[in-house]
Amino acid sequence: MAIAEKYSKKEDIPEGFEDDYTEYDDNGEKVFILRHLIGALQAKAHEKEARKKETEALKAAQEKIAAQEALDKKRRDEIEEARKKELETSGKWEELRKLEEEKRLTDKAESEKAIAALNAKLKAMEEAAEREKIGAYCSKISAEIALPGAVESLRLLIELKRTKMVDGQLVVLDRAGMAVSWDKDQLIADIKDDPFFAPLIQGSKATGGGAVGGGSGAAPGKPFKDYTEQERVQLFLTKPEKFRELAAAEKLKGK
Repeated sequence: MAIAEKYSKKEDIPEGFEDDYTEYDDNGEKVFILRHLIGALQAKAHEKEARKKETEALKAAQEKIAAQEALDKKRRDEIEEARKKELETSGKWEELRKLEEEKRLTDKAESEKAIAALNAKLKAMEEAAEREKIGAYCSKISAEIALPGAVESLRLLIELKRTKMVDGQLVVLDRAGMAVSWDKDQLIADIKDDPFFAPLIQGSKATGGGAVGGGSGAAPGKPFKDYTEQERVQLFLTKPEKFRELAAAEKLKGK
């Protein structure tokens, strides 16, 4: 059963998935959305405005460098013209020229430093946008096939194992980590048949395997609903059978 990213009423949320949703004010309308989407929704508008400001600042800094270089050239030309005749007798022309050159290099270095800082911010924002793109794609897949309470855990694992960004483009990976030209439905079909994801998927016929070793990071006897997403992922990776047992028990409680 596929679930939606947002519901208008709490009673519309499919049974067993209630803990995956939280109330959210969507432009004055009360809705219920998947918990992990809140941060992205709140940050999206701010990021868009911040990116616009950073781009404008970068453009302004580049224009400032060009203007400063033009001004420096004009100043040097004027000084050279005014002092040419004094060069042989005053003995100060070389000193003045050196001072002007030092100032020009200092101004240019400061401007280039500012541009480098802005470029670093833009790169960080681009990386955040890429993470958001991957997250949105994996969220749609997880919402369609995850067990109740496992939507976010499955999303994180799909991001980790089955997607990556290459030159700004989302790339799908097969079980061996190789890039493939699959659409969403093909990826979903393969994930459903992959034993690695079996403990997290509705009606999976694959035999859950998963990685072995290490502790789960959660206290013994801890209710599954009290696990953090990180603890659920760690438990899934290290003890898939225990994860399946706890998840099944929690599902029965919700009935």
